[in-house]
Amino acid sequence: MAGYIAPVRFSMLTLSALLAACASTPWRVASPDDAGFDEDAVLALVDELRRGDHGDVDHFLLIRGGRKVVDERFPRASYATLIDQRSSTPRPSHDYSNADWHPYRAETELHTMQSVSKSVTSIGVGMAIADGALPGVDAKVARYLDDVPVHDDARWSQMTVADLLTMRSGIDWTPPEGSVGYTIDHPTMLMEASQRWVAFVAQRPMRASPGTEFEYVDGASVLLGHVVHRAVGERIDAYLKRRLFDPIGIKEWQWKTSASGEVDTEGGLYLTAQGLARIGLLFLNDGRWNGAQIVPPEWVAQSTAPHVPMPDGGAYGYQWWSLYHEDETSQAYGAFGFGGQALIVDRETQTVAVFLGWDNSQDTSALFITRILAALR
Repeated sequence: MAGYIAPVRFSMLTLSALLAACASTPWRVASPDDAGFDEDAVLALVDELRRGDHGDVDHFLLIRGGRKVVDERFPRASYATLIDQRSSTPRPSHDYSNADWHPYRAETELHTMQSVSKSVTSIGVGMAIADGALPGVDAKVARYLDDVPVHDDARWSQMTVADLLTMRSGIDWTPPEGSVGYTIDHPTMLMEASQRWVAFVAQRPMRASPGTEFEYVDGASVLLGHVVHRAVGERIDAYLKRRLFDPIGIKEWQWKTSASGEVDTEGGLYLTAQGLARIGLLFLNDGRWNGAQIVPPEWVAQSTAPHVPMPDGGAYGYQWWSLYHEDETSQAYGAFGFGGQALIVDRETQTVAVFLGWDNSQDTSALFITRILAALR
């Protein structure tokens, strides 16, 4: 029959191979000039990063319109010094001077994400809601804490998932008076040294009523990972492998756990720069990947929306930071982590940038606006 095309029949093995090929489609590449940038300005920035003018940046990846424009890794001699000073006695993975774990995991391309882990955890919350396992952001956290002792402050029973997502949990995470940064007595460091992190967080006193005050509480993100685990019936690392990493072609990743096996959803994720960029592209495309809806578009919008205004004009969403916004929609937003980890997405220019590093002395994310967007013709 003219025009008739016989149907193609796939075995499950063939279908799996095709799906894997779609997920791991090679990057399209464009020169800075072809992508609409002033090429000299972009190459000048790359040279500055290579020299260390902007601190110890390990990797810079720039994508526009779905095409990779820059993908540069910068080896750092200072890390070699750390490696030379390794002790013959293995140090725990949460020791930030452990050269086997920071910034790269051993001899791999997997880089510590630090608090970028929080933003990825937020995706897990949205997926659990979409799957019907979690009722919504108004769900009370207490219903998922029946297996751990909780502080006797009645305000714990009022806390919702939304309060955790927006860092308005009310949990007292005040560092020692007069201390600066993550000292040994900081609540986060005490939590990471404990055997059971969720129990540590649940025993913290309350400082304010949930939903009323912003306080950046690493423990809130640990509770989110626990809520997802209890809601979906599997650890969040396994859940996100199946629901997020595999579908968008993230094959290399690792997630630290506590001594008792709880996933470190406040800072323990390891990805490559390309893996992190895939998450940025997924969000830039409203949760779609190769035509498949991986994350509900409503969750992409809600989680990156400016829920909590910040003094600098930005805002905080559901474990994502809004850089600038209009009409309650973030036009540029990002995921940021200790040491210089940054994923930045700009809707208007269809640009995604990744900075990875191990140096908190400079705000490399500021280069996105001052140098990258400024270089657009």
